[in-house]
Amino acid sequence: MVYNGVDALSTRFSIYMAADEALSMFAMIGPRCLATIGREALLPPALQPTEIQRTVPHHPWLDLIPISKMRDNLSLMENLMDDGQLCRDMCGYHSQVLRAGRGCQTGIGETGVIVWKDPWDPAG
Repeated sequence: MVYNGVDALSTRFSIYMAADEALSMFAMIGPRCLATIGREALLPPALQPTEIQRTVPHHPWLDLIPISKMRDNLSLMENLMDDGQLCRDMCGYHSQVLRAGRGCQTGIGETGVIVWKDPWDPAG
């Protein structure tokens, strides 16, 4: 099974998560929505929220990354990075390809992340 980053992420992505102002349900301050209580245990082990995900407000697309340390690092740095550019890089949208040794742009690269197993499996 081979996915590109977009296909892999879209298996668990709802339209509300695309909004720039969306916040992860894991880091919400205050009472939790009754529909989500106890549901974290149903997630694959690699997608279980970390302590940082529970305490640092962050965009929900970060919750879809199956590498917990990467999720934590990106959550902590979210205000210091261009998350739109990172998302485009991971999905392969309009990434600039430079010709070796010349430093000039030759066109659009569409690589992004390639997922070889289930999208929630960090080994894939």
